[in-house]
Parts: sequence; structure tokens; C-alpha cells
Amino acid sequence: NACRERGVSHEILVWDHCEISSGIQENAREARYELLTNWCLDNKIDYLLTAHHLNDQLEQILISLSQGAGIYSFCIKELTDYNNVKIFRPLLEIKKTDIENYVAQNKIPFWQDDSNFSDKYLRNRIREYTNGLLEEMNVQRFLTSCENLQRASNSISNISNNFLKNYAEFSNLGYCKLSKEKFLKQEEEIKLLVLRNILGNIGKRNSEIRLESLKILLQNIKTNKISTLCGCYIEIYKDHIIFIRELGRDKNFIYDIEKNLWDGRFEIKFPKNYNIKTLQSKDLDIEGLKLDFDDFLSTKLRKKIILTLPGICILEKLV
Repeated sequence: NACRERGVSHEILVWDHCEISSGIQENAREARYELLTNWCLDNKIDYLLTAHHLNDQLEQILISLSQGAGIYSFCIKELTDYNNVKIFRPLLEIKKTDIENYVAQNKIPFWQDDSNFSDKYLRNRIREYTNGLLEEMNVQRFLTSCENLQRASNSISNISNNFLKNYAEFSNLGYCKLSKEKFLKQEEEIKLLVLRNILGNIGKRNSEIRLESLKILLQNIKTNKISTLCGCYIEIYKDHIIFIRELGRDKNFIYDIEKNLWDGRFEIKFPKNYNIKTLQSKDLDIEGLKLDFDDFLSTKLRKKIILTLPGICILEKLV
């Protein structure tokens, strides 16, 4: 109504979901970005602007400190990518009180979600302690500290990305092969970020991976112990570390009808005017998919990889 009264064109995006018993805010955050970026893609929009402000930045730093996070998680970045859409946050240097004063002076209505007042969420509890803190500190110095943290984070990310380009191979069958020797020679922070990036890519998770979990995984790799984390199965060979999609995860989201995407990885093309009852495996065109495995992979692991690929059941047998 407020937008309509001011002649502002708008869309209301609805999140349809089943009951969520845990991780409500995390799931809602991912759903918001999915809804918004998919709408942008459908409407050929490259940039999505969000209203994160300076108070959000302070809260993020304190949350990261309280959770023992890595340096790459400390600051909210001004520009990031999500689902092939660039997320831009133009208000990160503006205090929340300045925004509230602006909307009050210009008589612009705004709405507070009830969840913002619940003390069961860590962010809300931290917000309660930080109210007014920015009014007492030197904002410019705080911004300088954020810039320093971000610069250090960017440097580590660049080193990690270059390492991945040179020593990690992502197969179109959905697994990753990482050079074990080169990986173990890296500094600890680089190792952790490399693991985080590979897990996010293979497991297709947008949510943050806890640093403590990454440290445990790194120790398991050093001792050649098979592990699972973040929807991934990790197996250690003599010269390589192999990451594959963990079987049985996210069954409810395996096939996206609107995008014709299987497991967020494979594009599937159906013949025109097909009938699902008469559909045969030869009718499916799976882009660029050939069972071309690395020679050293065990038969057992190959079977695990195959079972994470697109398939249909014919007479109770998986094709």
C-alpha cells in the first residue's frame, strides 16, 4: 500500500515451504535470496540492492567473534555474487539511526518483523547490547577497521582461488579432485578456505560452514580418515583428496521443475510433448554427461558418484 500510494512499482514474492523446526532464520535468509535472485534472473536484472547498514556490520563482527569464525566471515561485503546475480549493499556505511531519522522526516512508513524482538536468536541478543554503541564510538575509525579486515579477507580469498584454479579439478560428474601434496603444504588459513569453497560447490550449500567443523575435517584429512560434512563425502587417496555429493541429502529438492535442473547441477532436456508414463532413458538429454572417471577411483566410490547422478526407475531398477 505504501509503495502504491507513492507510485512505486513493486512485486511481492511468497515463500512456499513445509514446516521448519530448526534453523528458521538461516532457512529464511536463503529463501529470500533464492526468491529475489530468481526474480532478477527472470527479469534480466544484474544487480540486487539490499538495505544492510552499519549496525548490521557491527553485529556481524560480534557474532563472528562469538562463534570463533574465520577472518573471511567477519565483515558483510559491499558486493557479492549469489545465483549469478550481483548483490550490492550501498548503505553499509550509514548508521541505522540516520536511516530512521530520514524515514521519520520524510514520513515514510516501515515495518518491523516480530522475530526482531525475540531473544531466542543470537543476533537479536547482540543487537540489544550494541544499541547506541555506534553513537559513542568514532565511526570513521570503525569503518577503517572494517576496511582492514576486508582487505585481509580479500587477500586470503585471492590466494585460495588461485590455488583452486591450479590444483583442484571439478568433474562434470559432480565430484572434485584436489592435489593432496600441494594442499597440505599451504598455510592453515588457506587450507580452511579451500575446504570451505569446495564443500560449498559440491554440497551446493549457501549457508556458512562453521570453522570448528572445517578444522576437524582438516585433521581427518591429515590422518587419512574418511569424513562427511556439509552434504559432502570426503575420501583420501595417495595423491588426491576426493569430494563427492553425499547420498540421500536434500531429497525434497532433487529436481527443480521450473529450471529443469537436477540437484542444482545438471540440466535435463525432455522431448517435446513427452508423456512421463512412456518416457525412456534414451529420451533424456543430460548436458555434457559421460561416465569418464579418474582411473585411480575405487569401484565403490564410482558407484557412490553414479548414485548421485540424474536417474529414472524402470521396473524398480535405477537407470
